[in-house]
Amino acid sequence: MKVPSGAYRMYLRRGAVSVWRIAASSIPTPYTAFRVGIPHNRSPFTPRVPMRLAAPAVSAHQIRRRLTCLLLLLLTGLPLGQARAQPACSHNTGQNATLLFLDPAVHDLGTLTLAPGDRLTLHTATGYCAGSMNWSGDTPASLVAWGDDEMTEDRDGLRPDEPLTLWLYRAATDTYLPLDATFTDLRQARLPEGRYQEDAVLVVQSLRVRPLTNGYAEDGPFPASVVLKPNYPNPFNPTTSIRYGLPEAAEVELAVYDAVGRRVALLVDGRQDAGYHEVTFEAASLPSGLYLYRLRAGSEEHTGTMILLK
Repeated sequence: MKVPSGAYRMYLRRGAVSVWRIAASSIPTPYTAFRVGIPHNRSPFTPRVPMRLAAPAVSAHQIRRRLTCLLLLLLTGLPLGQARAQPACSHNTGQNATLLFLDPAVHDLGTLTLAPGDRLTLHTATGYCAGSMNWSGDTPASLVAWGDDEMTEDRDGLRPDEPLTLWLYRAATDTYLPLDATFTDLRQARLPEGRYQEDAVLVVQSLRVRPLTNGYAEDGPFPASVVLKPNYPNPFNPTTSIRYGLPEAAEVELAVYDAVGRRVALLVDGRQDAGYHEVTFEAASLPSGLYLYRLRAGSEEHTGTMILLK
């Protein structure tokens, strides 16, 4: 019996919510005769090739429930108001260490008073977040330090022997403060310099806010965009430091040019991880004068000037 195209439809139920519609025009002919909309009981429908399937039917009630769940997730997962873009922290990379804050008496925060929303964050040397926790400063706490997953191309955690860099995030002022800490390794009963080792258990022996000594204003451990800092010191003789930040891993070129545009030094040329980087420019063999340094990171380009004064 020839089935008129589009004349009949068959509905197959799978569970209680997924209803699939099969267009009759996709069924090979000749087809076993059946009553309108119902397959013949003696000839069960067994397709030999995939049929044209429509999307599962979703009721208005289900749509409302899904939208409500999505709204609740957004409201509970996002901070209200405008805030600094927080870097995503590593988690479950396959290896980690544990930092224990057992004695609040060793926390020297000066005149600071911690408030709800303040966080203690742990970062790699370039600023990538490798651990974070809410912190009140007056109760014992633990922080997981996640290691780098070597199976991924980009950095996503701490590498062996990398320094542990702690920051205090102040929610009220949306600022970061660098911290200095010393640790005792419970596995080896020694006082390390604060470096990452897989499965280490480190007890914090001292913790204090770090004074600024390098001439750079602290604007957080992780850049929100490509940034090139002014070199320090400036004027200089014969060395100076150039600091820049990358919001994500990129191909980077950092070069120095003289006043007539000739390149006199290539400081960086290659792929670098996200975070802050700092290089030293040594100009003992160059004459006094004005020099330009240019940073290329991906599609962005930034330029600064410096003076060599001998």
